[in-house]
Amino acid sequence: MRTTAGRQAPERRSKLPGKIIEIETHPSRCVGCLLCQLICSFSYEKMFNPSKARIAIERGDDGFKISFTDECTLCGRCAQFCVYNALEAKR
Repeated sequence: MRTTAGRQAPERRSKLPGKIIEIETHPSRCVGCLLCQLICSFSYEKMFNPSKARIAIERGDDGFKISFTDECTLCGRCAQFCVYNALEAKR
């Protein structure tokens, strides 16, 4: 699992052939609403359960930490639904 806290993180790039999306994280913009986790868990597990998401948002001493599990497919849904622009999908 890759984590970032309180600073702009390097982009997460797809390693799958034909997949051209990158997800750039901006942890300083994250407010911890968990909307990204809810849409992720619903998209892949058909339930609204943040613990089943492929993205994790954790509160740290210096802000929120954004991390992705190895199961993340870089579909970009988390970025699409992030209303605070803490996640940015690039194609």
